[in-house]
Amino acid sequence: MRNKKITISLCALITLSAGCASNQTTTVSNATEPFFTVGDTTISKGDIYEYMKLQNLDSGIIAMAETDLVNQLVPVTDEMNATVDERVAADKELYGEETFLTMINYYGFADEQAYRDAYLTNIQITELTKQYVEDNWDAMIEKYNPRKAVVLSFVETTSDTESDETTEGDEATTSQAQQDAQAAYEALSSGEKDLQTIIDEYDLTAEAEPQLYTTEDTSLTNLVRTYIQTNQPGYSTPVYDDSNGTPTYYVVYLADIDPNNFKDEVLEELASNNAVAEESDQYYLKSNGFFVYDQMILDALRTNYNDYLTEEQAVPSEVVETTATE
Repeated sequence: MRNKKITISLCALITLSAGCASNQTTTVSNATEPFFTVGDTTISKGDIYEYMKLQNLDSGIIAMAETDLVNQLVPVTDEMNATVDERVAADKELYGEETFLTMINYYGFADEQAYRDAYLTNIQITELTKQYVEDNWDAMIEKYNPRKAVVLSFVETTSDTESDETTEGDEATTSQAQQDAQAAYEALSSGEKDLQTIIDEYDLTAEAEPQLYTTEDTSLTNLVRTYIQTNQPGYSTPVYDDSNGTPTYYVVYLADIDPNNFKDEVLEELASNNAVAEESDQYYLKSNGFFVYDQMILDALRTNYNDYLTEEQAVPSEVVETTATE
């Protein structure tokens, strides 16, 4: 889970210890003690407590459990604090001091310190996710197959398409985009020109520095992604693909296919992947004995966060699947 906003304190209802107990409905001490009165109506501490339990019942609990967990597992470093300082300073410079405070209040932060704390927690969660990726490196690499490549796109224009149309007896011609892609490939593969020269010469939007791509990269067409995932380093001959609605010739430079050579980049990339982040959250919560003592909250978590619960408390997967299909 990323960037959670915690608005109500229900820490008394959860624990990260390994202890077990029968589920029950929790209560607050002195529940009948008046909390406030309006006219003839008196609201007790117990009334407020039950109301609080209904707010952010599932996501709020998971967010608080994660915050508690990372504070135990991920020590705050000077580098983390410096990153928060830089972020806050950049925000203030961008929005101005007064607007910055108005903005963070709008998003539910009581003050600058609450904003800093939330940002720091996100950094800690990211670091814990990186640790999860590193601990499961081989499985992660097999699943996401990160590789580094440069993708050059030569897009056909209307005039290119028209030039392909031939009259009877004429020899077929290639579009300008195809000619440019072929010329670029030949210049690159022979070493006559480098990537930056080609990018400048054809006014392409690509970067000469190889980018990291995985099996789930949505910025690429399926054909180009498959090429990157299944070939050896080097330049590709022009690959034609119009699956995105625009006829395009791609020249791919596959720079590196060994993730161990760019491990830090892989850790950053996969830590920002929502599926990996959730998998990490679930693992660390369950392995650290996340246990819920209030039946109302447990029922809510079973509905939307069942995979975050230990086997003892989670609804069996076949029950969840059956319910979902009914």
